[in-house]
Amino acid sequence: MALRRSKRIAQIEKEKKKPVATVVTRSIVTRSATAAAVSSPIPRIPQVPKKSENEVLKEKLKRMQKTLSSTRARLLAEQRSGEVLQHRLAMTEIDNQRVTELDQEVKNLMDRTTVLAETQQKTIGELQLQIEECKDHDKFEEAMNKERQIGKKYRDDYLEECRKYTNNWEERNGPFPWRVCEICAFKFGEEAGRVPRVLRCGHTVCTDCAGNFINQNTNSLRCPFDRQFMQLGINGVNGIPKNFSAIEVRSSLEAVRKMSAIGYTACAVSSVFFGSMFVPVKSYDTRDGIFAQWMMSIAILLVGFVVFAYTGFIGFYPLAMLGGASWCIGNATAIPIIQRLGLAVSILIWNTSNCLTGWAGGRFGLFGMKPQVPASPYLNYLGLIFVIIGGSIFAQVKSEPVSSASSKKSNRASFDMENLNSEEKKALNTTESSDDGGLDTEIIKPKKDLNSGSQRLMAFITALIAGVFYGMTFVPVIRMIDNEDLYVGYPKDGLSYVFSHYFGIFITSTIIFVIYSIFRRNQPYAPPNLFLPGMAAGCFWAIAQTSFFVANQHLSSAVTFPIISQMPGCVAAAWSIFYYREIHGKRNFLLLGAAMSITITGAVLVGISKEFKF
Repeated sequence: MALRRSKRIAQIEKEKKKPVATVVTRSIVTRSATAAAVSSPIPRIPQVPKKSENEVLKEKLKRMQKTLSSTRARLLAEQRSGEVLQHRLAMTEIDNQRVTELDQEVKNLMDRTTVLAETQQKTIGELQLQIEECKDHDKFEEAMNKERQIGKKYRDDYLEECRKYTNNWEERNGPFPWRVCEICAFKFGEEAGRVPRVLRCGHTVCTDCAGNFINQNTNSLRCPFDRQFMQLGINGVNGIPKNFSAIEVRSSLEAVRKMSAIGYTACAVSSVFFGSMFVPVKSYDTRDGIFAQWMMSIAILLVGFVVFAYTGFIGFYPLAMLGGASWCIGNATAIPIIQRLGLAVSILIWNTSNCLTGWAGGRFGLFGMKPQVPASPYLNYLGLIFVIIGGSIFAQVKSEPVSSASSKKSNRASFDMENLNSEEKKALNTTESSDDGGLDTEIIKPKKDLNSGSQRLMAFITALIAGVFYGMTFVPVIRMIDNEDLYVGYPKDGLSYVFSHYFGIFITSTIIFVIYSIFRRNQPYAPPNLFLPGMAAGCFWAIAQTSFFVANQHLSSAVTFPIISQMPGCVAAAWSIFYYREIHGKRNFLLLGAAMSITITGAVLVGISKEFKF
């Protein structure tokens, strides 16, 4: 029954879909259908609402959109999957490249290892040969030492016979002409090995003997007699000056005595003028001493120009100006220190730190200088300790610096002003100047007590600092002389650098004076009566410094430095005791004598430690 009903419904649906040919047919069918429906009862079937064309299109559009969205999602997933695959591919390529590089590194390492193994094998073979050759080294060394002793004995005997012959000849005929080498005692000649060569210290030796004392590492020669160094040029021993006039020269002993006399005379001149350089200005009121120093620098420059002309205007070396600037900075504090400590104590204190600074620079090779290791470090350090102890004793010496005449006059005027009442002071202060034109309102202010404990302590510390600047004076010159590879063609004698050194002093002093004038608002303390004393003090220092250079050329620095660093203090002490009478009392005399003895002993120990072992 149900099957029949479903077939009927399907048939009705087909008939509905079939187009009606005419109106009559439709009506007939309608009536027949109606009659059939009336005659046979058919169950009622719900009618499905008919969809419009727009709704159908919308549904299709929705289905297409869903399909498109799903397609896009699948496409995006595929793109992401492709990116992952590309990243994996790139990482794989990087790994492959790294593997290739590692393979190449391993190959190179294996090649280097092979070469190193071959080199080590070769070295091992050479060492084995050397071991085999050195099996009898002890016997060979013993035989060589024996031969050396025999040769030394023969040479000593030969030299002794030469000395005896020379002495006998001189007793009969007078001084013996210098015809032989001072080392080997063979006659000079025009042959290559017998050509006489004059060293920097003045000794004349043959070319062969000079070549035996050359240090190939530093390309320098050290005289076997006085141990002075001589830097050689690119020609080596052939660049040492020849001395064909050696035949006319007297014996080496006479020449050495002459050079020593010149050197010690220069040391004496330098010590006297260094110790007396502040004597011309001490009798005047220098106040802060800036103007006096400027006058000194002018005189120093004039003396330097004279030396510059004497050397033939050899050249100007700007680096040497730094040494002059260092000295000028230290010297700017010298006069205030002397006003508080006295002439002798001031010079002795800053010479102590000067000696220590020079020792440290030469011992450890500071500021580009070549280090000079002493032959006896124990003596060197012992001398250093003595110098430090002497400097500490100098601080205990009490002196009473003598005031100048003008300063006394100013002090008296200041005292009188303090005793006036307020009305008198006011009347005097309104006056621009006194009748003599030299007394202004500045004298109303009482001067500081320069002998107070705080003033002396400050002066002591300043003197030590000034000594450090003094000790760095020669550093630029020594640096240029020691480093021939950096300063090619620079002269080796100190006099060639004098003018450059002194010019640096003048420039620095002028700058200090200009700054001082600006600080004083164009009212510097520059009395006319300080002009000539300042010039005289500058000439004293310039002569002393030039003599220092001359002494270094004729004597070893181990001799000149202890003398010139300590003897000026002794000269200054003589001025303070016998002329200015700044030091009084038995205790001060004993302290001064002990400090001077200990300091000079320390300087001598530092000097001899460079040459003698202990």
